[in-house]
Amino acid sequence: MSAPGLCVLSMDSMDVPGFQANLRQPIYACRLLFITFYPQETRMSLFQKVRQAIARDTAELLDLEALRATLDRLVADGAIPQDEAEILYVRLPRQIVASRYALGHLGVHFAISAIFAFDVLPIPLATIGRVSWVAGNRLVESIRGNRDRARIHSLSVLAVAAIPWLGIGAYLLPLRRHNVELTFVLANRVWLSRKGRTYEEFAASAPSPIRRLARWLVPAWDRKSQKP
Repeated sequence: MSAPGLCVLSMDSMDVPGFQANLRQPIYACRLLFITFYPQETRMSLFQKVRQAIARDTAELLDLEALRATLDRLVADGAIPQDEAEILYVRLPRQIVASRYALGHLGVHFAISAIFAFDVLPIPLATIGRVSWVAGNRLVESIRGNRDRARIHSLSVLAVAAIPWLGIGAYLLPLRRHNVELTFVLANRVWLSRKGRTYEEFAASAPSPIRRLARWLVPAWDRKSQKP
C-alpha cells in the first residue's frame, strides 16, 4: 500500500446527462482538487465514483416524477396550494432547460455531498470539494472570457459552498436570481433526498441565525413570485 497524497480529479469537458428528452449538459469544468488521504490504488476508483455519481445524481435531481412527489409533499405540508403546485409542475420542464448551466453545477455539488456524506476521515471533504469546484470554475470561465458564466460562480456562491450541510445548495443562489419557482422546488427536492425532510421543515426548525440564512438563500413560497 502506497503513501497517501494529493488526489487531483480532472473533470474537464465532462458530459453529464440529467435533463429530460435526452438533453445532455456539457459541463466545461475546472480541475477539481480534493486533498485526500486515500491510498494511491484507490484514487482512480474514487475518480470513477465521482464521475458516476455526478451523472446519476444530476439525473436524479431533475427527475420529473421525483419533482412531482416533492410538490405533493409540499402541498400536504401546507407549504404551497394545490392549484399553484399544478401550474408549477407544468412549467418545470421549460424552466429546467432554461437554467441548465447552473443546474449542472448544482448536480455536481449534489454528487459531491453524497459521495463524502459518510466519509470516515475527520476532514470535511465535501466542503473542500464544493469550494474547490466553485473557485476552479470561476477561474476557468474568467480566463475564457465567459463573464456571464463566471458570475454564476460568484463569491457569494463560494461562501455558501463553505457552509457545512447548507453548502450543498450553493448554486441555488444564482438560480434564484432568475427563477424563484424552480429554486424553491429544487431546494425541497435536495433536502428530501439527502435529509429526509423538506427544506421548508429544515428552515422552520433551524436556529434563528441559520433560519435567516436559509430563507435568504431560498425564500418561502410567495404567490406573488409566480410568473404568468
